[in-house]
Amino acid sequence: MKKLLLILIALVVLGGAGAALVVAATTSPAPSAPTERVISNDRFPQ
Repeated sequence: MKKLLLILIALVVLGGAGAALVVAATTSPAPSAPTERVISNDRFPQ
């Protein structure tokens, strides 16, 4: 039972390290243009 718990903890740690490596290695593109949206004043209470 103790060995199974150790294996599960090792898998979780290795999975987390692998996910962190993927996030650090890949780059997501920046937005090409800023987004600007006009909201009318009618939507807000006076």
